[in-house]
Amino acid sequence: MNTYSSIYSRIFEKMVGDRILILNPLPDIAWERFSTGSFILVSSITESIVFSRERTIMGESMVLPFKDDTFNGVVVPGSFHFYDPFYLKNVLKELFRVLKSGGILVSLFKSREGATEAQTTNEALNRFLEKVGLMHFYEVSDVSLQMYDAGFELVSIEVIQDEIPLDPWIPIIHTYTMERYLKELKNEDLEKQYQEYINSLSKAGEAITPLIMVEAHKGDAAKD
Repeated sequence: MNTYSSIYSRIFEKMVGDRILILNPLPDIAWERFSTGSFILVSSITESIVFSRERTIMGESMVLPFKDDTFNGVVVPGSFHFYDPFYLKNVLKELFRVLKSGGILVSLFKSREGATEAQTTNEALNRFLEKVGLMHFYEVSDVSLQMYDAGFELVSIEVIQDEIPLDPWIPIIHTYTMERYLKELKNEDLEKQYQEYINSLSKAGEAITPLIMVEAHKGDAAKD
């Protein structure tokens, strides 16, 4: 059975070279456990934090503060669903620019819908966050087109259906986030989605909805 650790291990096994860019809008990612070379974390959605062992630099995901052809590989561990289509398009172009010829990009996309009871709990959260504009979900065909438009050559697409349970503290954060939006927006549809989440959580717990792992390649010659 897949776990987050096993999935991330598979991702980093694909990385070759000592210049790897990790882009994630979640600042609490435990990136150190995967660091074997010169890893840099780009954090936040619009105002990114670039973190390395030597320094911290403020940056912008659509205008990364790196020269062309800087990295051997790029890892995006489950965060593209935080980008709207316009933002995702431009972030992918930036990742293509800073990636060396022959380098690879591996990313995880979160599916909107779940297949098991515990995944259905996470699906209720997904729909809530989608309604308030915090998440955006893409079909596999959309992902393929976005990658191609940015200049990448697709290597593989894999849908990971395994039920991956969340740490106990994560549903607490999810509940707090939903309640905060309910207090601000006072929306009946959001209230209904919140109740579905709470009821499903108490009944089945919460597991992440299926993930889509995409591996793409930057060819030796960039597209015109």
